[in-house]
Amino acid sequence: MTVLLVIATAVPHLSAQSAQQNPQTNPAPASHEVEADGCVDRKNGKFELTNALWWVVYYLTGQTAGLQNHIGEEVKVRGIEVHPEVPATAGSSAQQRRPGTLQVTSVEFMVHKNPEGVRPALGNLDTWIKYENPQYGVRLRYPATFGGPESPPTPAQANFAGQEPTTSGAIVNVGIPRNTYPESNFVSGGLTIFVDPAIKSKGTCKQFHNFWPEHTSSMTIDDIMYSRTLQSGVAAGTDYSSHHFHIFQNGLCYEFTFQFAEVNDGGMDVPCSIQWVSDDNELELMRSVLSTVSFTNPLLKHATSEATSQKLDPSVISFEHGDTLEETVGRGKLITIGISWKTTNADYVQIRYPCTKYLYASTTQPGDYGLGKCGKNTDTNLPANGSMSLLLSNFNPTPMELLLTIEPFLAGVGYGKESKTISITAPVSPHPPLPDDRKSSK
Repeated sequence: MTVLLVIATAVPHLSAQSAQQNPQTNPAPASHEVEADGCVDRKNGKFELTNALWWVVYYLTGQTAGLQNHIGEEVKVRGIEVHPEVPATAGSSAQQRRPGTLQVTSVEFMVHKNPEGVRPALGNLDTWIKYENPQYGVRLRYPATFGGPESPPTPAQANFAGQEPTTSGAIVNVGIPRNTYPESNFVSGGLTIFVDPAIKSKGTCKQFHNFWPEHTSSMTIDDIMYSRTLQSGVAAGTDYSSHHFHIFQNGLCYEFTFQFAEVNDGGMDVPCSIQWVSDDNELELMRSVLSTVSFTNPLLKHATSEATSQKLDPSVISFEHGDTLEETVGRGKLITIGISWKTTNADYVQIRYPCTKYLYASTTQPGDYGLGKCGKNTDTNLPANGSMSLLLSNFNPTPMELLLTIEPFLAGVGYGKESKTISITAPVSPHPPLPDDRKSSK
């Protein structure tokens, strides 16, 4: 990480006579002539110069005309440091320091950002790699730069409803190189294609194992309508996003996954010193590749779902929980309980539970098996038959009841009348005393 460097270019302009007259009780404030690089921002009517960590280095006064047209861009400013920065005191955070004030005498604009971001460099379509898989009946093209030595395959996971996420079974897995978005915050990406022959209906194929309801919709590209969802996260100053597209064709369910990784913090000199890739820039790449997709009759033979063909309603055969277990880990204790379920004629299930203050239930399963969020609408479609271990955290003063309701789904349709509910008693979780507790115990 490169930290903004502020350099004093001249000695303080102090009056020697005034310093001699009152050397201790009335020192004159120091003023430095400085030069600094940073990002322009404006808050509460004040111009600010921020550094790689988004901290305010200077409030800008003086010759600031025109800065309002360069908010979010990198500049080099020169001027007189009227009120030097006051450093943070011992034990306080760096954010608590007081920025200085810089009376600007000149401004040099270093980077002018394009509000449209950075368009992907995909090359000529005639040079794209042609991919055809007769076994699964799919054809497409992708840029020749994908999958090169500088862009290894990605660890993408399939995101089919009712299936545990897995990295195996991909028929295409190529990396997207960094120079796809030149001189931008783009780091790496990937294109992965999965096929799931076990999914036998359009309704189930449209669904996802994990999804954000607010980021789940449909999109038509060259007369092919895909269902689409987005997953994202942040780690070590990098934004990660996965875009999943599902389509049911010729009896098979296909998933096209695009992954993007982009720096979002001080991994560069200053955040505004480099162009950021926009959502539209990512969408342009995804549309370009998906517009080359076509389907043929697959050689793979797949069976028709008996439940779908005969319209057999799904049902829950069993939904059970075991005993709560307490396990000592370090100085604390973990409270866990196992649950299991069996269904018939279901493609997948949803497990819902109400949100209760200070009562939390999460899975201890590895990966993204997941219980899903609390409330009326979950964000997880689980396998039709399965089990998981739940971690219970109850910070209420008394034991609380956790109500879990399971509903089976067939061809994307829920059968609420076949739902079953179980009740789990969550004991009070051991936790350190709160500050008020410590006071009252004295």
